[in-house]
Amino acid sequence: QKHGDVSPELFIPLIKKIGLYKKYYSNIIEKSLSEIAPLAIKHQLIVSINVGHKEIEDGQFITILRRACFANHLPLSLMKVELSEKAVSTADILEGFCQELKSLGVKISIDDFGVQNSNLARLSLLEYDEIKIDKSLVDGISEHYKQNIFVIFSDALARLNKTLVFEGVENEIQYRFIASRYPDALIQGWYFSKALTRSELAKRLTGVAP
Repeated sequence: QKHGDVSPELFIPLIKKIGLYKKYYSNIIEKSLSEIAPLAIKHQLIVSINVGHKEIEDGQFITILRRACFANHLPLSLMKVELSEKAVSTADILEGFCQELKSLGVKISIDDFGVQNSNLARLSLLEYDEIKIDKSLVDGISEHYKQNIFVIFSDALARLNKTLVFEGVENEIQYRFIASRYPDALIQGWYFSKALTRSELAKRLTGVAP
């Protein structure tokens, strides 16, 4: 309260440094799923969880996820794990991690693709369902040179025959450009809605918060 909201970029490194990160992310998963499970089950919503190389290499993430889903009667088929591009590039046990998730019915997304050292060759070794193209590339649509880079990059990913998700769409120009060129893609961003609290989401889905 003294310092107001604190960015995760500031407090997560500290949590890791003092050895509490596993307890932290375990609590986050359990609390998040307990809050969203009723809505997810009722409306068949896909619930996404971001995962980095730290969680993968820890070896306990899948156990924690299964336990939290079981406790909240949430089918694993409604879960999606979003892997950071850094995790795709650095986690040595990633292939087995993805295979185990897929065997449980969990969907897998490659998040923020295009931010770091994008490696299409590494992607060919993994089981996954979708690729999320980072907002930094979407922002280039309004500039001719950057738009060309965006198209070349996105066209290459489209040939992988995976679902494309364009992140961070904030205006009609971006939306119309993407929708016309990639009609089968998914598009997300503040153009459609700001971030919602659980109660706001419930009202939007049902008209009345449960």
